[in-house]
Order: sequence, then C-alpha cells, then structure tokens
Amino acid sequence: MATGHINGVFQQLRRVLQDSTDLTDGQLLEHFIGQRDQAAFATLVRRHGPMVWGVCRRVLTNHHDVEDAFQATFLVFVRRAASIASRDLLANWLYGVAHQTSLKARATAAKRKQRERQGTEMPEPATIEPHQTRDWEPLLDEELSRLPDKHRSVIVLCDLEGKTRKETAQQLGCAEGTVASRLARARALLAKRLTKRGVLLSGAALAAVLIQESASAAVPNTVVNSTINAVALAAVGRAAATGAVSVKVAALTEGVLKSMLMAKLKTAVMILFLVAMIGFGGGLFRHSTAAARPDDDMPRDANAPQKQDQPKSQKDLEALQGTWYVKAMEEGGKPQPKARFEDVEMQLVVEGDKLSILTMTPDGRVVGQQGLAFTLDEKASPKRLDVSKGGTTLLAVYAFEKGQLKLCIDLEGKSRPTSFKTVAGTQQRSYILQKKSAPAKLGQADEKPAAEKPVEPATKPEKEKETVTAWGKEADSMQVGIRFGKDRVYKVGETLTLIVRLRNNGKKDLPFFYDAEYFQKNPPLITNAAGKPVKIKERNIFGIIERSSLAPGKEVDLCILTLDFRPDADRKKDETWTLYGTGKFCIQYKDVPVVGEPLQAPTAVHATGKLELEVKADPPPA
Repeated sequence: MATGHINGVFQQLRRVLQDSTDLTDGQLLEHFIGQRDQAAFATLVRRHGPMVWGVCRRVLTNHHDVEDAFQATFLVFVRRAASIASRDLLANWLYGVAHQTSLKARATAAKRKQRERQGTEMPEPATIEPHQTRDWEPLLDEELSRLPDKHRSVIVLCDLEGKTRKETAQQLGCAEGTVASRLARARALLAKRLTKRGVLLSGAALAAVLIQESASAAVPNTVVNSTINAVALAAVGRAAATGAVSVKVAALTEGVLKSMLMAKLKTAVMILFLVAMIGFGGGLFRHSTAAARPDDDMPRDANAPQKQDQPKSQKDLEALQGTWYVKAMEEGGKPQPKARFEDVEMQLVVEGDKLSILTMTPDGRVVGQQGLAFTLDEKASPKRLDVSKGGTTLLAVYAFEKGQLKLCIDLEGKSRPTSFKTVAGTQQRSYILQKKSAPAKLGQADEKPAAEKPVEPATKPEKEKETVTAWGKEADSMQVGIRFGKDRVYKVGETLTLIVRLRNNGKKDLPFFYDAEYFQKNPPLITNAAGKPVKIKERNIFGIIERSSLAPGKEVDLCILTLDFRPDADRKKDETWTLYGTGKFCIQYKDVPVVGEPLQAPTAVHATGKLELEVKADPPPA
C-alpha cells in the first residue's frame, strides 16, 4: 500500500517539477504549507540542497553523519515550515538550521565515541571520505552563523548558492546596489572575524573560497531521493515504519526541534522581563518627576509667556559646510608624513548632511569616498560625529579650535575615540583640517599674492622623468599596472607615491570589484640589487570591496599608496610601509585581487610589471 502511494507521489513529482522550478521560495513554501505539495518540497530540496550539504560537510568529518544531518535539516524544515516568518529568506533560515543540526550531530558523535572508549575497544568501521575537511572550515561556518541576518543572507544567496546580485535583490526586495554594499561589508566582517581566529583570508580570497565550496558541494542523488522519500512517507505516517528515517536521524531531528523551542522560550521570557523592568522604571520615573515638580497642578497665568520647544542647534552643521584641507594626520599613535596627505591633496568636503573624503591622482582626477551620510551630537563631550559607510557606522569625535577642525575616527567602527590623540595599535586616525575662505577645486593651485616670489631651493632636486606605468600581462581583457607619482631618484626622508592602475583592453564595459583593503595589508614585492626580497611591514586598515565599471580602452587608479624612505639605522622602529636603507630596488605586485563580474574567483594571474627605484642617502633639500 505504501509503495503504491509513493510511486504515485513520484509520478506526480515528475509531471510538475519543471513548473515548480520557476516559482520563488516564498511561493513554493506557500504551496507546501497550504497543500502539502510534495513537488514544491522536492524543488526546495534540490534548490537549497547543495548549500545545506556544504554546511554539514564542513562541520562534520564522517560521511554518514553528514547524510544524517542533511536529512534531519529538511525534516526540521517540514515540522517548522509554517513558523518561518520571512519566507523569501528561506535559504538563510535553512543555513542556520543546517549549522545547528551539524553541531548537534558532532556533539552526539563525540559522546558516542567517548562511551565506546569506556567499553570494549572496537575497530572503527571503514568509511569513505569524499571530502577532506580542512581544519579551518568549521570556523568559517561558526563565524558566518554569527553575522547579522542582513549580512549572512547575502553571503548565503550570492556566495553559497551562486545567485547573481540582481537575482538576490529581487528575492530580498531591495536595490541591486544595496545587495552589493551589503555583500562587500559582509565579506569584510567575516574575513576580519576569521583573521582573529587565525584564518588569514582577504575579502577577495574569502569570496573565492566560498564560491569554490559552493561549486564542490554536489549532493549525492541517493541522499536527495531518500530525503524526499522520507518526507513523502512522513506525510502518510509511515516513515518510521518503513525505515525511511533512521533512529539516529529521528533523534537528531527531535533534539534540534527541542533546542529551537528552548531558545524561543528563553527569548520570550527575556522580553517579558524587559517589559516588566521598563514598566517598573517608567512608573518610578513618573513618580520622581511628579515629586520634582509640585507646581504642575497650580493654576498658570494665561498672559505669561509659554515655553516653546527649541529647534535642534544647527550651529556646528553650518560651520562644517565647505571644503577642509588636511594639515596634519596621525594614525595608531604615530604622526603621518605630510606626503601622505599633501601630495594627493586630501580634503574633506561637507555639503548638507553628506561628506566626502577626496584625493587627487597625478593625472588630475578626483577619487575617494563620496556622499557619505553623517550625523552630529553637539551635546556630547567630546562632540560626536557618526559616518555611515558600506553598511557600517564609523564612530568619530570632533571639535573646532582656533579656526581649525579636529577630527578623530575609528576606522573599524568598534569603539568611539575619547580624545584627539590616537591610541597605538588601533585603527584610530586623527586629522587637523583647515578651511579655506574660498577653497580651490581639487587639483587647482591656490592663488598667491602678486608680490610673493617663489623661493629657490639651495640645491636643485633630482630631475623627474615622465611617469610610466609598468603593465603586467593581459588576462580576461584586463591589465594591472603600477607607477610612481613622481618618477625620479629619491632620498632618505622622502615619501614615494605609488599608484596601482587597471586597464580595460576589451571591447565592452568592464564591471569589476577590487579589494581596497588588500593593498594596504599586502605591500608590493620589493627586491634589492641582489634580487633578494626586502620586507615591508603592512598597514592594517579597514576597507570595503569597491565596485566600479571601466569603459573599453580606459584606465583607472585602483589604489594610491605611500612608501616612506628611512635610514638603515632606524630599521628597529619597524614602521609600516617604510623602506629602510639605500640602493636600487625593483617594485612589483605579484597578485592583485581584481574580480570580474559576474563574480568569479579572483584572477591570481593579475600581476603588474616591474618598476626600478633608486634611493640615495643624501637628505632632501631643506
């Protein structure tokens, strides 16, 4: 009887499966909940199965445990489908259940092995391990599961399930640009958390790992069919009787359901507790307020002036408007060389409630973060400024002093600075900015009084050569190159501006992503005259993956960097992005993480050409 029913179910599945694949997750979920549509369930298993399988496979090392966790995940789904609030976020929900189920399966397996050790030692049965779990893979899912839903969901959809940003935007009901910024921020957050656990991956490298995991997570057909079969039998109450669901899977399913119920109860109890405390605190506040104002019930003079709600002060917002030039900068407790901000004409532009941090390239183009929203808190001490960037909020303090603006910001968005002196070892950065009464446009020289004459230097500087970009080999219609801001012989005490560029050699527009953070954390390969590598200490900053597009035959600056030259005697200081000593050197980036679109693995063959550099011991002219 059961066999005939199941055959009928699978015949129906074959007839309607093609139609079901065109439906959204929300529509399929509605069909399954309302009609117990087995075809809808089968489509969901095949659609999200590879992602669920990948989670189970990364957490568990035993192939049979992976199969059990996979089946239990979808059995939990069957039992809890009606309680899923955001039905278009089913993939994110399934990811969470799969990770929780895998952890419980791992804990159960560990307890079982412990009991076996306490009894008679028995040889472990031979198992086939089609996937060798790397020791850091469980950490990947552990940290991914802790991300906020809005960040985790885009990684699950784009990286683990291979959807395009357009498809993800349609599913989430938001703009494609919103998905791109969330995805960049989510990868940066995940990479940063993994780094703290000892897994060193840049944002671009992490994207490659996730995509590779997605591509390799093929679910065996036998596992998919057995899961669909188990649900079909469960629908008629015969799953346990026919052995479609093993005792281990049934126990695992019940354990996960119980954990989910307990978590829900704890949340409800906590909410009730907070509501009670708020009610108690509110009553206490009202009581104390009434006691503090005994004259509230006294009659008032109708002719007396009434107090008006004062509008929020706009004094600081008005004072901020305009263009501010950076005059001094400090980062991580260390003053920064002037070349880092003067050579690129770094400035802060405030227009309304938006600010931009801009620099100028050697060919006169404006680059930087533009149109960032910000808010002020003038009553705080010190005064606060919050900047929204790439899905996160950067925390800062500010002050006006003697016509200058002092600003200190935490680039990681972790904690707000308490003063304008940065703390060593942190990502805090402080600026002293000067506002020009009639600011020149970026790249335009300020006017000087007619009587002022240029001062001749005591010695003539080294003759500058025409700046040339050293391009690497073309790959995927892209070339990456490197060039100096000023191509000349440098001297100890000076700073070199280094520019990484991208060129589109194709015939179509080239949409691309690049990891701006990568360049600061990964200095170029520098070799001395003997061909030996020279170590350059990286600069740890927080950045986001930038998205842009390049027209055919055009070039663009990916990143502008600065390299300081210091005497060999200062080598013990081991400062970031500093080259110690003199001589002739070669500079090249061997691996530039430029990612094309549709998003694929970073193209490791993208390397720049080589530039020759000479540094002399003579100090620069006074």
